[in-house]
Amino acid sequence: RRVLFRSEGRPAVAVAELHIAGLKPDMDGRAVTLLVQQAGFHVIKADANMDPVNNRCKGTCKLQVRYNPGPGNSGLEPIDRLVQYLGRHGLQAAM
Repeated sequence: RRVLFRSEGRPAVAVAELHIAGLKPDMDGRAVTLLVQQAGFHVIKADANMDPVNNRCKGTCKLQVRYNPGPGNSGLEPIDRLVQYLGRHGLQAAM
């Protein structure tokens, strides 16, 4: 995690890189982006590991998201909420 900036009157912004596993063969970076956006995160980059021959996902993805750090209403850090959210969708995520 890395705080990008904190300015007067604006919340701090952080960037995290997650390594995701458990993707289905028909998923790609766009599918991961849509899933993560539904959880309320800004996706900087979603780079699914694709087989160039048959254009199928090899099951992993590198994901960069931007978020406001600090515990939310649930008491969890936003990035921890995202990891739980992905877990509920059958994916494993680690920083």
